[in-house]
Amino acid sequence: MKNLQLFLCTIGLAAISTASLIAQSQDDWVEWGHVDGLNQGDSFGSSMSPLGDVNNDSHDDYLVSSPQSSSYLRRAGELSIISGKNDSIIASVSGSSIGQQMGYSICVLGEHDGDGLLKIAASSPFSNTNNGMFSGVVNIYAFDPSTSELYLWQELAGDNAGAMFGVSVAALDNDGDGDLDLAVGSLGDGKPLVGQPLDGSIRFFDVSNLGADETGTNPQYGVEDSGEMFGFAMCYADINNGEGLLIGAPFANADNSGAAILYQASSNQLLMPPLEDPLPTANANLGFAVAAGSDITGDGKADFIASAPNAGTGTVVTWRLPLEVGQSLNGSNSGEKFGYSVAITIDSNFNNSDDLVVGAPEAGNDNGRFAVYDMSSLDQTVLHSASGSSGQLFGSAVATAGDINQSTKSEILVGAIGTNNGTGRVYIYSPPEEDIGAIELEVVGNYEWETDMNLNATNLSQGGGGNLYWYMGSQAGSSVSSEGYNLDISGNVQLLAITGNPGVQAQYTYTIPDTIADGQLLVFQVVEDRSGFIRSSTIDGGNVVDPGVTMFVDGNQAGAQIQVRTKWGLPNSPVYIYGSAATPSGSASNSAPDGNWDLNLRNAKPIGSPGDQSNLIGNFTSAPINVPASLSGVTAYFQAYDWDFFESALTPVLVVTFQ
Repeated sequence: MKNLQLFLCTIGLAAISTASLIAQSQDDWVEWGHVDGLNQGDSFGSSMSPLGDVNNDSHDDYLVSSPQSSSYLRRAGELSIISGKNDSIIASVSGSSIGQQMGYSICVLGEHDGDGLLKIAASSPFSNTNNGMFSGVVNIYAFDPSTSELYLWQELAGDNAGAMFGVSVAALDNDGDGDLDLAVGSLGDGKPLVGQPLDGSIRFFDVSNLGADETGTNPQYGVEDSGEMFGFAMCYADINNGEGLLIGAPFANADNSGAAILYQASSNQLLMPPLEDPLPTANANLGFAVAAGSDITGDGKADFIASAPNAGTGTVVTWRLPLEVGQSLNGSNSGEKFGYSVAITIDSNFNNSDDLVVGAPEAGNDNGRFAVYDMSSLDQTVLHSASGSSGQLFGSAVATAGDINQSTKSEILVGAIGTNNGTGRVYIYSPPEEDIGAIELEVVGNYEWETDMNLNATNLSQGGGGNLYWYMGSQAGSSVSSEGYNLDISGNVQLLAITGNPGVQAQYTYTIPDTIADGQLLVFQVVEDRSGFIRSSTIDGGNVVDPGVTMFVDGNQAGAQIQVRTKWGLPNSPVYIYGSAATPSGSASNSAPDGNWDLNLRNAKPIGSPGDQSNLIGNFTSAPINVPASLSGVTAYFQAYDWDFFESALTPVLVVTFQ
């Protein structure tokens, strides 16, 4: 009789020395975030799966199970749909009986017959039904996107006590009708609960036509009386461009070295011989976890992956058709359970080959770790690795997530079921974004005082999701901002503004203050920060130019005071300031009271003059001017005139409407 606790996926607690972790070879991966379970002991993150964008917010969502959850009944289990946009729970459902551990294995079945309902299978192999203890059930839930409701749609039950119906579930189109069918693994079909070898079996169900008494068609069985636990793990597999399954049998062979077996739907048969470790190791349990579906070695052929986490440090093996051994990976330290979890993720390093994700939850005294491998490289390059902290069992599950953050790459989900005394946590890791070049920054304006400069940023990341930081400096050159970003500008660098979630282009308007000296160089740069993905723009800028005499009116409130100022950048002669409440007119010449000077103002009144400042850069501020409250809503007009220029005024008419 095999050790029941092992194949029930109970994680051992053997103490080992701290593992020497694989070094990260890229520094542009980011931990995008994490989501925690709700209650101590939930084991949130035991199983995970991508879902696509179920709520139409342009962010892919994902599925997480908590088989130990007691939020409804003790260890009844819980299934949650998590928003990729903000980590909130879109919908959840709990198991219906004590100890059933719903969500032990999960798979996504999609829609059927165009009903618009997303089907999700969640197993409870330890459920006790009318058919006996540990007979097991598989619940099929439906998610209605119009109401965000997740509800029980159908239930399938094991046939006998000890069947453990639902130890694994997987989706494939087994009958070729275009809709996904359900494959269910059982360990003890037709066997009593105690005393018989658990050979294992797989049964298939047409989800489109489930009946109350549906028992499945064309079952596949493990070798009689072998105890190989055929169907302990399984996943969809592309077999010669057709539907199939990769099936784990971790106790196959007399020495329990284990095996993985291919099932082909078109022929309804197992492909022999089984996929075995090229160097079988006693009690290695090859087939404990499996993954398939795409080419990870770059040879154009679909690959099949099976792990043997109990082979010393742990081993992961790849194959391809025709049943050829590809590559193998080994863990770093004995007992770390390298390969306890495996998954294939979409090409994360832009080499047109998908990559392999491996978890080792017992590395470093149950801290755990995971790593992403480029299996198309001869040296099996580690693209990214990370480790957990004390007792987290980080890497107890790994899965793809879909494009959560709109980076055009699939994020990776890493379960850490030991976090916070077994509450559990799911970490989200995002691979590097494709280099689409620098953000293009163009500054449009004439660089004059009190003039609006339009800063136009284009070639931002698709989907937004981050912040845009607008900077200005006084010289070109390398600098580090107060936010810690490397900039190509320096010299009194200022953060002008932060734009949240800007999209693919953005604009910021900067008004040049008259306090900046004539001739000063202004350079601008933008930094995009998407939770650790940092992109910088090109730089643009120019010199502040003297616009001639410039006039400003500070204040526009009736019943308060205003001041009128002039500014010019070069030595000049006396300037005279005039104001009027009469509408300007080109025929208002010779209306200035202090001389026959052409103004655009009628009935002009002198406000003041700085006198002769021919040796100074001419800045003049009038004395405070009281504005009666009765002038609320009245428009006033201001203009400056220089003694040395007899033919016309220095400035255009400045219009101020009092509030």
